[in-house]
Amino acid sequence: MASPQTKLKITGIGILSRFYIMHYRNKDVGMDIRGMLEKDRPVDLKTGIEIIPNLKIRFASKEDSDVLAPFNPSLNSIIHCSLNQYVLESTFEVKDNPETSAETQRHISHIINSAVQALRLFKAGYVDANTILWISERNTDKQTSLSSEPHSSDCLSEYSLATHEITELGELAAKTLKIDLEKRKSLRIALDRFNRAYYEEENEDKLIDYIIAFEALFSSGQRRPQHAVIPVACAMLLGKSEEERQQITRLLDLAYKTRNHIVHGSDCHEILKNSDYELEELVTDVEDALRASLRKLV
Repeated sequence: MASPQTKLKITGIGILSRFYIMHYRNKDVGMDIRGMLEKDRPVDLKTGIEIIPNLKIRFASKEDSDVLAPFNPSLNSIIHCSLNQYVLESTFEVKDNPETSAETQRHISHIINSAVQALRLFKAGYVDANTILWISERNTDKQTSLSSEPHSSDCLSEYSLATHEITELGELAAKTLKIDLEKRKSLRIALDRFNRAYYEEENEDKLIDYIIAFEALFSSGQRRPQHAVIPVACAMLLGKSEEERQQITRLLDLAYKTRNHIVHGSDCHEILKNSDYELEELVTDVEDALRASLRKLV
């Protein structure tokens, strides 16, 4: 009688950037959940909160810190600075063979990246999980490894999620996980540019990425000039009233003209001086419009 094949448990732990979970007792007063007594917390972040099946968000543990320590001393501060650091964790138990193991790691990476994408589409704020701690367990044997992608050290902003938003975030994460970007090229280009802008330091570069993303979303197959199509298409998608649609149209018309000044080497502030916008404010509002468009279309 053949012996059963050994099972392998694979866990990926994505170390989140500066991340906060807030609990609001009313709409105006919120508290960082890490500052609450454990008995008063509305959720158990030591065990973790399931965002989607096979993915939860939790506090980092001392075990995480101990496992991470032998790798790169420069990475220790990411998690060792506080056991209240947040992580995304995904675990699967699979057949123990190299092909299945590699495929499972790719799948876990996809789950963690999809959750980060959902967080970015959910609201503004910088968030990533570019460092993933891998733990493979078979019987009593445990092996660890680390994968890390470079990211800008100048991304010092943070991300705040409220406890009452977790369910809605989970619904969005489930959608992003199912997207087949090989079949949706326009959406893939738009998301690539949206994500790329998170690592851009200059507002001019962010605006260029955002307009390229809008072009991918709304200009595919259009014969009309892009500057005429994008503002109207986005306004029709997002505007709930004629006034909102006019505001969105004016915003993206200005954004398109500003982008053109930038790419042609002109001073973009010349075109903005007769508007109500500074460049940073314009870029922020364009980002919000792009985020809302992507959420509608995923």
